[in-house]
Amino acid sequence: AFVVEYNEPDGLVAGCVNNGNVTVSDLSKVAHRVAGVVGASYGKMKDCINNGTITVGSEVDLGNGQNIAGVVGYINPNAGSKAALGKVLVENCVNNGNVNVYFNCKPKSVNVGGVVASTQNHALATEGGKVVMLGTVKNCANYGEVSYGFATKDTGTYGNVGGIIGYAECNIENCDNHGKVSFLLDTNNTTAGSCPSCGGVVGKNIFNVTKCNNYGEVNVAGVWTAGTAGNSLVGGMYQAVFGGVAGYVGVAPYDKDGIVVVVPAAVVEADPKVEYCNNYGKVTINNKCKVNGGTQGYLGGVIGGAAVPVEKCANYGEVNISSHTARVWMGGVLGYSISDVKELANHSKVTLTIDELSKDSAGAQQLGGLIGQVMNIDKCVNNGEVVLKCDAELNLGGDLYGGGIAGYANESVTNCELNSDVPLTVNTTKPANVKFAGVVGQIKTITGTAQPIDNCTTAAGTKVTLKTKATGCNNFVGGIIAQSNNGIKDCVNKAAVEFEWLVTNTGSKGCAVAGVAGLQKQLASGCENEGEITIKMNNSTCFIYAAGVVGNHQGTMSDCSNSGNIAIEDYAAADSEASFYGGLAAKLAATATVGDDCTNTGVITINGEAL
Repeated sequence: AFVVEYNEPDGLVAGCVNNGNVTVSDLSKVAHRVAGVVGASYGKMKDCINNGTITVGSEVDLGNGQNIAGVVGYINPNAGSKAALGKVLVENCVNNGNVNVYFNCKPKSVNVGGVVASTQNHALATEGGKVVMLGTVKNCANYGEVSYGFATKDTGTYGNVGGIIGYAECNIENCDNHGKVSFLLDTNNTTAGSCPSCGGVVGKNIFNVTKCNNYGEVNVAGVWTAGTAGNSLVGGMYQAVFGGVAGYVGVAPYDKDGIVVVVPAAVVEADPKVEYCNNYGKVTINNKCKVNGGTQGYLGGVIGGAAVPVEKCANYGEVNISSHTARVWMGGVLGYSISDVKELANHSKVTLTIDELSKDSAGAQQLGGLIGQVMNIDKCVNNGEVVLKCDAELNLGGDLYGGGIAGYANESVTNCELNSDVPLTVNTTKPANVKFAGVVGQIKTITGTAQPIDNCTTAAGTKVTLKTKATGCNNFVGGIIAQSNNGIKDCVNKAAVEFEWLVTNTGSKGCAVAGVAGLQKQLASGCENEGEITIKMNNSTCFIYAAGVVGNHQGTMSDCSNSGNIAIEDYAAADSEASFYGGLAAKLAATATVGDDCTNTGVITINGEAL
């Protein structure tokens, strides 16, 4: 470090300013903690500023634990008397200098941050069997550019990059990033990084991230491989995780020898969460994998992935994410969470693409205007345009899910609103199924009692559009939900619903298109469709289930209504006995019912002729 190399336990470094540049051309020859003010702090830092440029490189392969930052390289209150444990560790510190790290070698466990590179890690701070929150980083800001990359034909491991902090086991409060944050590798399959994370504020953190904002551009591009299950520090997340504010927050479950290991909440103290965090910067993520069989991606405009509740967070910046991975979870706000989300919002354009290189991918793909996949969703709103694309000739072992709010929900979806257009274009024939809707692609309870999707709406004047070449699978489309295994309650669709075959489909697979739900298996109650439904068949002969409320109805229906017209165009098999149409429901299972309190005033036309 330029000012202080070592801050003793219980020590205080306050009011220090670095104006000089720090350049390390061969990191293998010096201590692996490089920063403008303090190399390693075991006490507290306050009111420190770095104005110098930090430039670090190496031509020689590096061992574990490289920590490079603008203000302090490493913080560890668990040493000495532990007097600082759980207290404020870094406060009111600012980085104004660029932090540029590039290795022409094989790096291991590299943490890069604008203010702090890393806290202590590997769960060394444990008391009574719990992972201990080390302390708090608060009221800090970064204005410099933070970048990390390496060039080698070998695999570089465990890189974490953040505008404020790279890797953390602490609370992060009231911290803002204004600088560009980049994690860039070659994308030509000669260079790979395993277990990467990047965020405008933090790459990975176990504990709270609250009232933090990213205003800078976040740019990620590279070829990635999965790390070792369970070995990504104490957080456990060993896949690629990238987000506008944070890459990943919480302690992740992981698969080890075929067994999913879930860290109990009791192991982590303080019930961490992500709250009041916003992204205002442009987020560009080009996520690829070197080996298709195992690498996954958790990619979001605000948070990539989380194992903690995420509440009251929003995206205001343009988000453009493309991915080539075995499985991917992408969202304008949040990519993936095993916990609950509440009061999330998107206010900007979000483009999510499964790119053309994903030819050998195997696994489900979840794309959402706000969320890729999550447990419970409540009071979430999408006000920004969402563009979903699948440009790959996939060979998926799972389904393709897309939604204006979420791609997939494991438990419940309540009180959500779509106020923008949502188009999905599928240039592939091979997904197991395509499930796409204005609010959520699919909901399916995995624990407890099934909860219906409840009180969700789409706004008048918006469109929910699927254009597809997916003739090798069934396509489910709904204004509210594509497939509900839990039922639907008090939902209103006012968006126009449009479906179009981009090729002529003469096969046995077809489409179920409806104003509310493409397929539902339980109770449909109190639902309304006011949107116009248009189905363009391109001279296809495949089956159609077209209805105002539910396309494929396998449960009971009560107090539902449809006032939207249904127009089926260019259908070469209008008299097919395999196709079904209805103002309320089209295809009914043997035990399905439609109550007398349901009404339809919409008109159905096929090739211009009314039924």
